[in-house]
Amino acid sequence: MKNNGPTVNALQTFLFLYRNTPCTASPDGRSPAENFIGRRLRSTLDLLRPSETPEAKPDIAMQMPFNRRHGAEPRKFEPDDLVLARDFRSRQPRWSPGRILLRHGRTLYDVLVQGAISQARNLVDAHDVPVNPTPASHSRMMTPPLYPVVTTTSSTTATPTTTTTTPPEPPTAAHRRRWSRNRRPPVYLQIDPYAESYQGRQY
Repeated sequence: MKNNGPTVNALQTFLFLYRNTPCTASPDGRSPAENFIGRRLRSTLDLLRPSETPEAKPDIAMQMPFNRRHGAEPRKFEPDDLVLARDFRSRQPRWSPGRILLRHGRTLYDVLVQGAISQARNLVDAHDVPVNPTPASHSRMMTPPLYPVVTTTSSTTATPTTTTTTPPEPPTAAHRRRWSRNRRPPVYLQIDPYAESYQGRQY
């Protein structure tokens, strides 16, 4: 108490410890705080204890109808399977060929990618996605454009050519659409403070 700072802080610390200390005179040896509010006061020692909150479990009742409707199946890989791994932590994510080394849990694997071992969650079977482009795509990219071949033939006799020119057609004016309905001005209500009802009136 002497080395705990000012008197006000020392008093608050003493009262906190007193209210949180189990009492042998109370039922079941509960502390004054438990008798008053039904629980112990939260202290700094509670932060050292492990959390008692249950782990979040997947909703199996919701997953089963969804998987049945869309035909989804759990994907599993075994060691030495060839896969394509993707690391979203890099700035330029891309699929890299690799090989499964070890499995951790349901979705985490140790993958050997380019001589380095990394943990990956996003995996695709290597047989589903081609690693290298097909030769057909290379040939399509490297084929130069084809131009029409012009052949000239020489003849000893010249034939007269006649050219006919057709005059350009005059531009046609755009036809504007007109509304065919009849319009009339709106009828406004004439307020009569002495009338009991406006039903049956014609304006």
